[in-house]
Parts: sequence; structure tokens; C-alpha cells
Amino acid sequence: MNTPEASGWSAFAITHLAAARRHYAGGSPRGISAADDSLTAPFERVALRIYAPTTSAPPRTSPASPTAVIVYFPDSDEFAALRRRAGEWLCGSLVRRLGSVEVVRAEIGEGTADQREAAYQVVVWAAGRHPTAQLAVLGAGTGGALAARAAMIARDRRTPHLERQALISPDFNLLIGPPATASAFVASIVARLSELPATLLQRREQSAAQLGGENLAVLLREAGVAVREIEYPETSVSWAAYPKAARYSGRALDDLVAFFHRGLIDDGFDVVPAWNVH
Repeated sequence: MNTPEASGWSAFAITHLAAARRHYAGGSPRGISAADDSLTAPFERVALRIYAPTTSAPPRTSPASPTAVIVYFPDSDEFAALRRRAGEWLCGSLVRRLGSVEVVRAEIGEGTADQREAAYQVVVWAAGRHPTAQLAVLGAGTGGALAARAAMIARDRRTPHLERQALISPDFNLLIGPPATASAFVASIVARLSELPATLLQRREQSAAQLGGENLAVLLREAGVAVREIEYPETSVSWAAYPKAARYSGRALDDLVAFFHRGLIDDGFDVVPAWNVH
């Protein structure tokens, strides 16, 4: 995608003009269907949008089971700015590029009593919808924290099994309640991060130190998690939310597609674990 890096004008326009937000956010590619659903009580306020390849059957019936299901948690600012169009380009592009997959975009409102449990319940819902499909979580910004928390709960409850998690500039201030000392903080975080699925961390150049001065990728590796970390140019807006405002959005999407493809669609590296992270 040969667009200029996010400039002062595009960032200003995105902040102040609804039409500019819609323009820079892009849209879902052709051949993608979208259907709406929600969780049941007590999480009935959690809205879901299901992206899948267009078929002749109604999207909600899902007659053919996809190879994989990816649950996406957007950043809260993206929802506030774009509403129903939040995640449209990213979710649709993943379906288009990966083929036989569904992407479930979750909207967990601020009024939800337990957002972390709600995020986990979205993952459970997705696993129940297609029990034989591979399962992954994806999150951006504040949604990155929700994705990782959902993965932790799934690990602790030992269901459902997640093959992958991808985190785009995650806001992990929402993830932690740091102990009193720096050493206790690191030990606590490493313990919480253990046994998580293979992880892709996509971040901006200036965001390496995210956890009390600690690098998230390093902490994940110390916890024994297979990690690939990719750094992109610093921008004032998220490539995942506003791809037309970030020159590298095409490359970032390529990296994300490759990560999911190797772990969900074409996993040929079972002999040596984590080779397929790269």
C-alpha cells in the first residue's frame, strides 16, 4: 500500500473529521460477508461481527466449517471513532488472504462488568461455533491486553486450546497490577505469561519498554513462549485501524498473514517447536 506515512494533516483529520476517519480506515475487500451476533446473558452487551468468505448460504448458518477462527479485539479508541466499521479492513483482509477462515470481531463495551471474562467468553463462543477449527486471538492497543488476558484464562482453565496470539502495540498497563519492587514485578509478569501460545508482537519503534521499563518480547521469552517481534516506523495512528494513513500497513498485514498462515493453515514444522513462528 503506497501511501505516505501518517502526516500531521492525516492525524489531525482522523482526530477531528468523521469523513476522514472513514477514508483512512478503508473497508473490507470484496468477497467478504459480515454477520452480527452477541453473547448470551450475562454478557449480552458484547457484540460480535463475523467475517467470512461470501457464500450462497446465509452467513450465520456457517454450513462449512472453516480451517481456523481468529478472534479480534480492537482498540477501544478505534471503536469510539469508527463504531461498526472498527476492524472492517483488518478482519476482511485476513479472511481474503487466509482463505477458509472466520474472523470474529468482539466489541466489549465499557459497561461490561468483567471485560477479561467477557473476552474469554468470546473465545469460548468462537470455539463452540466451529469445534474442529484451529483457534487464535488477535488484539490491538487496549484490545491486545484483552486478547492476552483471554489467552491466560484459556490456559488456566485448559480450554479452549489456542494455537496463536498476535498483539499489535498492546496496552499492557491494563494487564498488570505491579508488586512493590521491580524484581517482584518482573517475576510476577513472567509467571503470568508462561504457557501462552506462540506470539507475534507487532509494535512501533518507540514502544519497546511497555512493562515498567521491561520489554514484553523479552518477558515472553523468559516465560518460555515462542515469540516473533517485529518493529515498524513510529506513527501517530494505528496501521490496523487506519491503514491508508500508514505507509507500512501493507507490510504489517503481510507479516500478520504469514504468522497466522504458518500456525493455522499450513503448519509443517511440528518436529521442532516454534520454527513456524518465523
